[in-house]
Amino acid sequence: MKLNIALCAVLIALPGMTMAQEVDSTKRVDKRQDKQQQRIEKGAASGKITAEEKARLDKGQARVQSAEQKAAADGKVSKQERARLEKMQDNQGKAIRSQSHDSNKVDARQAKQDNRIEKGTASGQISAQEKARLEKGQASVQAAEREALADGKITAEERARINAMQDRQSQRIQTQRTDGNQK
Repeated sequence: MKLNIALCAVLIALPGMTMAQEVDSTKRVDKRQDKQQQRIEKGAASGKITAEEKARLDKGQARVQSAEQKAAADGKVSKQERARLEKMQDNQGKAIRSQSHDSNKVDARQAKQDNRIEKGTASGQISAQEKARLEKGQASVQAAEREALADGKITAEERARINAMQDRQSQRIQTQRTDGNQK
């Protein structure tokens, strides 16, 4: 009799314990989501993350949230679902870190554009005169970057201005390389 009562108590408590574990697992996901969102907001406020990067990261956060809701829709999150959510959050965390610590992004893009100019010159797509104009544009972007870094950090507005300058410069390079004039 005592065994039956104890067994009944365990059987009654077991589903509740499982539900508590499942709720705890989504609470962990929620807590991590909150921390990652705070990292995104902090990066955007400091200028380390641009508006475009923030939008992309916010979409990633929304995908994780959607996956979490889908996983918990049946009332429990399986080990496989939990592992998938954790992997998604790991990837999102890496993306946030990458966007927050990409201070060399301007330099890397500058180097790619310099390389494009050199390739265009070597192939005859860009004349010496066009090369000189394009290099002058590159120097303007570098000057803007130095000016922005004078206080030790690039604000969101400064980053947006530099990105716009690089976009225009990239378009100029593309135009010179594809204008059909063989040099």
